[in-house]
Amino acid sequence: MLAEISEFLRTLLAPYDVLTVLQDLAARVQELLDLHGAGVSLTRDGTLEFITAVPASLAELEKEQRDGPGGPCVEAFRTGEVVAIDDIAAVTDRWPRYCSLATGSGITSVAGIPMKVEERTIGALNLYSAERREWSRQDLTIATLFADAASVYLINSTDHAHQRRLNDQLQEAFRSRVVIEQAKGIIAQTHDIDVEEAFQRIRRHARAQHTSLHAVSDAIVNLRMRL
Repeated sequence: MLAEISEFLRTLLAPYDVLTVLQDLAARVQELLDLHGAGVSLTRDGTLEFITAVPASLAELEKEQRDGPGGPCVEAFRTGEVVAIDDIAAVTDRWPRYCSLATGSGITSVAGIPMKVEERTIGALNLYSAERREWSRQDLTIATLFADAASVYLINSTDHAHQRRLNDQLQEAFRSRVVIEQAKGIIAQTHDIDVEEAFQRIRRHARAQHTSLHAVSDAIVNLRMRL
């Protein structure tokens, strides 16, 4: 078991995309715990959205939790706690449509594992067994370890992407400032005015043309436009 977890952790160090990681998560947990299948849903704007399932036929069961009154996966996401159902027939009063669909799909036992880091919950991993299964502490611990590893990867990836976008925006702002300063100097020299008046000319022109300061300044610097 440790070897499988170690291998999964190593894959997270590679430049995989999010979908590949989540498909790998579902497939590895299915195989390691000898399950009928596994699925993953992630939050978007506070609502769980189905991402992937192994086998693919479980997609409808995953989506039902999102569209219906809920299910183990949704409850695990909302509470941040593991929700283990040994016999789906025993909880038909809680999720009648979900339980009916699960039974019709040959599922007897299910478990929802929250995907979270500290208090931040980003989704849930669902476990499906075709045979009645009393979920052991070992089963749930293994699934939680995989879910936690994937959660850390996803949160770090999201934060990294956000930081990269911010850095790009800051870099673009810096480039724009440099061009604007150059344009101010050119207009000031051309009309023998101070740089503040030159800036006002550039700004008035940008407003009149419904364009940006950077676009006007770039035209002054690189296209020799004069106001």
